[in-house]
Amino acid sequence: MRLKLGGAIFACLALTACSANNSPETWQNFTDKTVGADNLNQGESLVVFYRQPNTPGVAIDVYVNQDYQTSLLNGGFSAIKLCANQNFISTSYTSDRDFGNRTRGIHFYSSSQQITYVKVTSNGNQQPVFTFVDNEQGKRDVEQLQYQSNVLSRVIEKPCSNQNYVTATYQVNFGFDQSSTKSLPANVQQALAQFVQQINAEKVTSVKVNGYSDPVGNSNYNVKLSERRANTVANLIQQSNPSIQTEVNGFGASNVLNNNCAKEYRGNRTLINQCNAENRRVEIAVFGQE
Repeated sequence: MRLKLGGAIFACLALTACSANNSPETWQNFTDKTVGADNLNQGESLVVFYRQPNTPGVAIDVYVNQDYQTSLLNGGFSAIKLCANQNFISTSYTSDRDFGNRTRGIHFYSSSQQITYVKVTSNGNQQPVFTFVDNEQGKRDVEQLQYQSNVLSRVIEKPCSNQNYVTATYQVNFGFDQSSTKSLPANVQQALAQFVQQINAEKVTSVKVNGYSDPVGNSNYNVKLSERRANTVANLIQQSNPSIQTEVNGFGASNVLNNNCAKEYRGNRTLINQCNAENRRVEIAVFGQE
C-alpha cells in the first residue's frame, strides 16, 4: 500500500511530537530530579555527568564503558550507577556528518556508595573535556541544574562484587617536571598524609597508585617521570602501612584529562603549563571491603 504524507505530519518540528489526533505534544528535555547515594549497595557507585548553563557548542555525547549514556545540553545532568572499580568514559560532539569523532577517552576509579561528579566542558572549537569535581562543588553545581530526560541510556548496569571493590580514591597533582614530596605545596602534603593515615589496613586488600604526565615533551621521559611520581606517593603509603600490597604504575601521557592545551594556547608556554596542571597527577585507588 502506498502511503501519502499529509501536511499535518510535516508541521511537527524538531523538538515536538505528533499525537494520534495530529495535535502537537511538548517534548520535555528536562525534568526535576535529585541524585543521592542512599540507595547504593556496597560495591556500587554513582557517576553524575553535568554541563553548566551558557556553555558554547552543540550537545555533547557521553559514552560509558563504550556504550552511549547521554547527549548533554546546557544546564543538564545525567546519572548512571556503575560498579566501584575502574571505568572508562569518552565523549564527542553530536553531529550528523562527523561520525566517529569520539575522543580517546579516559579511565577512572569510582568509590563504593559514593558519587563521582564529572563536569563536561567545551570552548566550542576543541574536544570536550572531562573535569572531576570534588563532592561539595559537584553537589552545589548539580543543584542548579535539571535532570536530562530526553534520551535513553544504552549503558547496561551489571551486577557488582561485594567482596573486593574500590572503597576510596585520591588524587595528587604535581608541578611541571616535578616528582618529589618536597615539590608539593605544604597544604597538599598535609592532605595527602591525612588520607594515607585513614587507610585501614585490616579492610584493604590492595592499593593501586597510577602516575601520569602531561603530553609535553618526550614520551619515554614522561613515562619515567610518571613512575617517579607514583613511587613518591606509594612510598608514603608503605611507610604508614607496610603490610598493604601496593601496585605502582607510570603511564606517561596515555590517560590525559585535557588534550586541548597546546592548541588552545598555541605559543604561550605559561598558559599551556597552567592548562596542563590537571594532567600531571597521581591517582590512588584503595581496594577492599567497607
